[in-house]
Amino acid sequence: MNEKVTTASKIQFGYYWIVLFIVMVFYMTVNVKIPSYILNNHFGPLAVGSSAVVMMSVGTIIGGLIYGIFYEIAKKYTLLLAIVIEAVSVFTISAADSSIACFAGAIGVGFSFGLFIPFIFSKGLSFVPKKYGNDASTILMIATNSANFLCPYVGKLINVGGTDQSLFMVSGIIASVVAMIELIKLVGEHRAAALRQEI
Repeated sequence: MNEKVTTASKIQFGYYWIVLFIVMVFYMTVNVKIPSYILNNHFGPLAVGSSAVVMMSVGTIIGGLIYGIFYEIAKKYTLLLAIVIEAVSVFTISAADSSIACFAGAIGVGFSFGLFIPFIFSKGLSFVPKKYGNDASTILMIATNSANFLCPYVGKLINVGGTDQSLFMVSGIIASVVAMIELIKLVGEHRAAALRQEI
Protein backbone atom coordinates (compact mmCIF):
# COMPACT_ATOMS: atom_id res chain seq x y z
CA MET A 1 0.00 0.00 0.00
CA ASN A 2 1.40 3.39 -1.05
CA GLU A 3 0.92 5.68 1.94
CA LYS A 4 1.33 9.34 1.11
CA VAL A 5 1.87 12.27 3.44
CA THR A 6 -0.92 14.78 2.86
CA THR A 7 -0.29 18.50 2.54
CA ALA A 8 -2.19 19.09 5.80
CA SER A 9 0.07 16.59 7.58
CA LYS A 10 3.18 18.28 6.17
CA ILE A 11 1.95 21.64 7.44
CA GLN A 12 1.25 20.20 10.90
CA PHE A 13 4.64 18.50 10.98
CA GLY A 14 6.33 21.71 9.82
CA TYR A 15 4.58 23.65 12.57
CA TYR A 16 5.96 21.36 15.26
CA TRP A 17 9.41 21.50 13.64
CA ILE A 18 9.42 25.29 13.89
CA VAL A 19 8.12 25.29 17.48
CA LEU A 20 10.77 22.72 18.44
CA PHE A 21 13.50 24.88 16.91
CA ILE A 22 12.34 28.02 18.72
CA VAL A 23 11.92 26.50 22.18
CA MET A 24 15.23 24.65 21.80
CA VAL A 25 17.00 27.92 20.98
CA PHE A 26 15.73 29.43 24.22
CA TYR A 27 16.63 26.31 26.19
CA MET A 28 20.18 26.43 24.82
CA THR A 29 20.36 30.19 25.42
CA VAL A 30 19.74 29.68 29.12
CA ASN A 31 22.08 26.69 29.19
CA VAL A 32 24.93 28.70 27.67
CA LYS A 33 24.34 32.12 29.21
CA ILE A 34 23.22 31.50 32.79
CA PRO A 35 26.70 30.77 34.28
CA SER A 36 28.13 34.08 33.04
CA TYR A 37 24.84 35.84 33.89
CA ILE A 38 25.16 34.79 37.53
CA LEU A 39 28.84 35.71 37.59
CA ASN A 40 28.43 39.12 35.92
CA ASN A 41 25.53 40.08 38.17
CA HIS A 42 27.56 39.09 41.27
CA PHE A 43 25.04 36.46 42.35
CA GLY A 44 27.92 34.09 43.02
CA PRO A 45 31.18 32.68 41.62
CA LEU A 46 31.39 30.67 38.41
CA ALA A 47 30.82 27.47 40.40
CA VAL A 48 27.36 28.76 41.33
CA GLY A 49 26.68 29.50 37.67
CA SER A 50 27.71 25.99 36.75
CA SER A 51 25.37 24.68 39.42
CA ALA A 52 22.49 26.45 37.65
CA VAL A 53 23.20 24.30 34.57
CA VAL A 54 23.04 21.24 36.81
CA MET A 55 19.70 22.47 38.15
CA MET A 56 18.44 22.67 34.57
CA SER A 57 19.38 19.03 34.12
CA VAL A 58 17.54 18.16 37.32
CA GLY A 59 14.47 19.97 36.01
CA THR A 60 14.71 18.02 32.75
CA ILE A 61 14.90 14.72 34.61
CA ILE A 62 11.85 15.62 36.71
CA GLY A 63 9.92 16.72 33.63
CA GLY A 64 10.81 13.52 31.79
CA LEU A 65 9.89 11.33 34.75
CA ILE A 66 6.43 12.81 35.21
CA TYR A 67 5.73 13.45 31.52
CA GLY A 68 3.28 10.53 31.31
CA ILE A 69 1.31 11.76 34.33
CA PHE A 70 1.47 15.37 33.11
CA TYR A 71 0.20 14.37 29.67
CA GLU A 72 -2.67 12.33 31.12
CA ILE A 73 -3.83 15.49 32.91
CA ALA A 74 -3.03 18.17 30.31
CA LYS A 75 -3.39 16.08 27.12
CA LYS A 76 -3.41 18.37 24.06
CA TYR A 77 -2.51 21.35 26.25
CA THR A 78 0.83 19.80 27.23
CA LEU A 79 2.86 21.76 24.70
CA LEU A 80 1.11 25.02 25.54
CA LEU A 81 1.81 24.58 29.24
CA ALA A 82 5.43 23.58 28.56
CA ILE A 83 6.00 26.74 26.53
CA VAL A 84 4.30 28.89 29.19
CA ILE A 85 6.54 27.33 31.86
CA GLU A 86 9.59 28.06 29.73
CA ALA A 87 8.50 31.66 29.14
CA VAL A 88 7.79 32.30 32.82
CA SER A 89 11.08 30.67 33.81
CA VAL A 90 13.10 32.79 31.37
CA PHE A 91 11.32 35.92 32.63
CA THR A 92 12.21 34.83 36.18
CA ILE A 93 15.88 34.65 35.24
CA SER A 94 15.77 38.05 33.51
CA ALA A 95 14.28 39.64 36.66
CA ALA A 96 16.44 37.66 39.12
CA ASP A 97 18.17 39.45 41.96
CA SER A 98 19.85 36.37 43.40
CA SER A 99 21.25 32.99 42.45
CA ILE A 100 18.19 31.34 44.05
CA ALA A 101 15.89 33.04 41.54
CA CYS A 102 18.22 31.96 38.72
CA PHE A 103 18.12 28.38 40.03
CA ALA A 104 14.32 28.47 40.10
CA GLY A 105 14.23 29.74 36.53
CA ALA A 106 16.79 27.17 35.42
CA ILE A 107 14.78 24.31 36.95
CA GLY A 108 11.67 25.62 35.18
CA VAL A 109 13.41 25.81 31.80
CA GLY A 110 14.76 22.29 32.26
CA PHE A 111 11.36 21.03 33.36
CA SER A 112 9.70 22.46 30.25
CA PHE A 113 12.35 20.75 28.12
CA GLY A 114 11.45 17.41 29.71
CA LEU A 115 7.84 18.03 28.64
CA PHE A 116 8.00 19.51 25.15
CA ILE A 117 10.63 17.15 23.68
CA PRO A 118 8.60 13.91 24.08
CA PHE A 119 5.34 15.69 23.20
CA ILE A 120 6.64 17.25 19.97
CA PHE A 121 8.33 14.06 18.83
CA SER A 122 5.27 11.91 19.49
CA LYS A 123 2.87 14.50 18.04
CA GLY A 124 5.04 15.25 15.03
CA LEU A 125 5.47 11.58 14.18
CA SER A 126 1.71 11.05 14.39
CA PHE A 127 1.32 13.02 11.16
CA VAL A 128 3.46 10.71 9.03
CA PRO A 129 2.99 7.04 8.08
CA LYS A 130 5.00 4.61 10.20
CA LYS A 131 7.30 3.73 7.31
CA TYR A 132 8.50 7.35 7.31
CA GLY A 133 8.98 7.40 11.08
CA ASN A 134 12.79 7.24 11.00
CA ASP A 135 13.00 9.99 8.39
CA ALA A 136 10.61 12.18 10.37
CA SER A 137 12.61 11.63 13.58
CA THR A 138 15.77 12.64 11.74
CA ILE A 139 14.13 15.83 10.48
CA LEU A 140 13.03 16.70 14.02
CA MET A 141 16.56 16.01 15.25
CA ILE A 142 17.80 18.48 12.64
CA ALA A 143 15.67 21.11 14.39
CA THR A 144 17.35 20.43 17.75
CA ASN A 145 20.85 20.29 16.26
CA SER A 146 20.24 23.46 14.25
CA ALA A 147 19.02 25.21 17.40
CA ASN A 148 22.18 24.15 19.23
CA PHE A 149 24.39 25.45 16.42
CA LEU A 150 22.50 28.66 15.66
CA CYS A 151 21.72 29.60 19.28
CA PRO A 152 24.57 32.19 19.59
CA TYR A 153 23.66 33.81 16.27
CA VAL A 154 19.94 33.93 17.03
CA GLY A 155 20.80 35.35 20.45
CA LYS A 156 22.77 38.20 18.87
CA LEU A 157 19.98 38.83 16.38
CA ILE A 158 17.19 39.17 18.95
CA ASN A 159 19.20 40.80 21.74
CA VAL A 160 18.15 44.38 21.15
CA GLY A 161 19.44 45.52 24.56
CA GLY A 162 22.88 43.99 24.22
CA THR A 163 22.91 42.44 27.71
CA ASP A 164 22.20 38.94 28.96
CA GLN A 165 19.26 40.31 30.93
CA SER A 166 17.68 41.80 27.81
CA LEU A 167 18.37 38.58 25.92
CA PHE A 168 16.44 36.57 28.51
CA MET A 169 13.65 39.17 28.48
CA VAL A 170 13.28 39.07 24.68
CA SER A 171 13.44 35.26 24.76
CA GLY A 172 10.58 35.23 27.25
CA ILE A 173 8.55 37.60 25.08
CA ILE A 174 9.05 35.48 21.95
CA ALA A 175 8.23 32.30 23.89
CA SER A 176 5.03 34.01 25.08
CA VAL A 177 4.13 34.80 21.47
CA VAL A 178 4.70 31.15 20.52
CA ALA A 179 2.45 30.13 23.43
CA MET A 180 -0.27 32.49 22.13
CA ILE A 181 0.01 30.96 18.65
CA GLU A 182 -0.30 27.47 20.14
CA LEU A 183 -3.36 28.58 22.13
CA ILE A 184 -4.99 30.04 19.00
CA LYS A 185 -4.22 26.79 17.16
CA LEU A 186 -5.85 24.72 19.92
CA VAL A 187 -8.93 26.95 19.99
CA GLY A 188 -9.22 26.64 16.21
CA GLU A 189 -8.94 22.86 16.36
CA HIS A 190 -11.58 22.73 19.11
CA ARG A 191 -14.00 24.84 17.09
CA ALA A 192 -13.37 22.77 13.95
CA ALA A 193 -14.09 19.58 15.90
CA ALA A 194 -17.28 21.10 17.31
CA LEU A 195 -18.46 22.04 13.83
CA ARG A 196 -17.80 18.52 12.53
CA GLN A 197 -19.91 17.07 15.34
CA GLU A 198 -22.78 19.44 14.52
CA ILE A 199 -22.66 18.37 10.88
